[in-house]
Amino acid sequence: MKHRRTTRWTSIADALTAGRRTVVTSVAAALTVGAATVAAVTGVTPAAQADDHGGIVMLGDSYFANTTLPQVVGALTGLGEQGCVKGEYRPATEVGRITGAPVQDFSCNGTRLYGEGNVIDAHIDEAVRAGALNPGTAFVPVMIGANDGLASNGAIDPGAAAQGFDRVAQRVRAAAPNARLLFVSYPSITNDRGNTCPLRLNGLPPTELPVGSIGATENLLWELARDGAARNGAEFLDLRAQTRGHDMCQPGGQAWVAGVVDTQTPQYNLMVHLSGDGVRNAAEQIAARY
Repeated sequence: MKHRRTTRWTSIADALTAGRRTVVTSVAAALTVGAATVAAVTGVTPAAQADDHGGIVMLGDSYFANTTLPQVVGALTGLGEQGCVKGEYRPATEVGRITGAPVQDFSCNGTRLYGEGNVIDAHIDEAVRAGALNPGTAFVPVMIGANDGLASNGAIDPGAAAQGFDRVAQRVRAAAPNARLLFVSYPSITNDRGNTCPLRLNGLPPTELPVGSIGATENLLWELARDGAARNGAEFLDLRAQTRGHDMCQPGGQAWVAGVVDTQTPQYNLMVHLSGDGVRNAAEQIAARY
């Protein structure tokens, strides 16, 4: 194949009156759900342990891993699979189905760009040890950054995050010098007014709440991925622009990101994460760059 260069709330009333602080806390908890499942894990368990040359290696956080709530609970309680558990239906599985290429998935819930513990460097190292990143690797899509803000009370350090993107590029290219590197932005989460809709209940319009800090973080993450790609000669996939009109505030199945309390979105694994259609769309956009 030719590759182009190219929380639980006790009632609806409580939810409606909880205010902005609860919304921010709920969204933050949703975005980091599952992070504790890897706190005591020194490595990750990749989707495949192979020396296959060519193909695709994916790196990122829970937006790529698309872990289910039962998997998260199982990992937290010790009753289920431990480590970097992943949903059966996620961008990596769909990218593989669409392209027909071998895909190895090193995404993991709670992964961050910088700091200690569950940082993306550890997953790059694991991909190298597994032989997934090698001179024959063709394509490396990466979505990362949201957990850095949530790990520091919503304040991303732009300098540290930029260095994180640079480090990803350097380390991937050191192991896979012939691979095309694609930094993928997060999809549209807030609507065109910068608002979120955490309550999405059947028979009612999504409940729109202005939480400026979420929109500001969304903007910063987009800029970091875009600028990181430009600075390092990587490609940039503007998934945010491509998913406008499918943010959390769109009614019914038009939203490709689920709310916090959501009975409208037809298929999703975790709150404030991609719906089934959102996964499909993200995979299609990534596969089109292969």
